[in-house]
Amino acid sequence: MSNSAAARPSSGGTGIRSFFSKLRKPSDLQMSTTQRQVARKCLADGQDSVVKVRSVRREANDKEERRKDKKQFIKVVSALKLLSCLNTGWRQGQSTGF
Repeated sequence: MSNSAAARPSSGGTGIRSFFSKLRKPSDLQMSTTQRQVARKCLADGQDSVVKVRSVRREANDKEERRKDKKQFIKVVSALKLLSCLNTGWRQGQSTGF
């Protein structure tokens, strides 16, 4: 039984690069989830140059900004709809005497 276990390659791949890619780097802790996903994809593709990492971070930051802008836009539209409803209700109340 021990021979068959030794003959099987590990499911995570072999080699030093595979081992180190699984370790968390200090820079990973400072990156957002989106940045980590994009960086992992680039490492899987074999594109681990400094220039690529910078462009990946810039791309991920842009994605985060678009997500934040979208959330803010939704909040503003919701507030405008609420104000519109309140204004309409107030006008109807004025016309009926309430």
